[in-house]
Amino acid sequence: MIKQTVSYFDIENGEEVERESLIRFVFTLPALRLYEQKTGRIFFEDYQAAFKRFGEALKSLNLENANDINPEEMTLDDQLALMPILADPVINGFLLDFIPCLYAEIENGIFIQNDETRFNAENSMWMMGLVNLTFFIEVFQEITANEKNAPVKNVKRAVKKN
Repeated sequence: MIKQTVSYFDIENGEEVERESLIRFVFTLPALRLYEQKTGRIFFEDYQAAFKRFGEALKSLNLENANDINPEEMTLDDQLALMPILADPVINGFLLDFIPCLYAEIENGIFIQNDETRFNAENSMWMMGLVNLTFFIEVFQEITANEKNAPVKNVKRAVKKN
């Protein structure tokens, strides 16, 4: 699970007010289903294409995988070397489609991920604040860490072509 504190501006009684919220992103079966329902594409195919591009960027820094990166310890040169990730249409498109699906709201102590929570994330004041290198790395780390345990029931898997 990724916990992220976000700051955003809201309007209250005609006044602009700065707000701060702790939000959560959870890699679950509902998140995968939401992605496939929203995009009409197979999650694991899109993830592999984006991760391949991400891996190519990591190789430019002589890193083996996303778990080798600590975003807080990255030098300015490291950050600059990875900046093309933000502009890569495969990576950026995948993450901008998937991040709202990962977003989880809590109701009665239970994580909820559905069309409504996805819509809330897509239309939130904080969503575009998450379009940054640090958060993208965290999302890839979350997927990579949990991919082995990824819930696959009722989620489309890529079919190997001969």
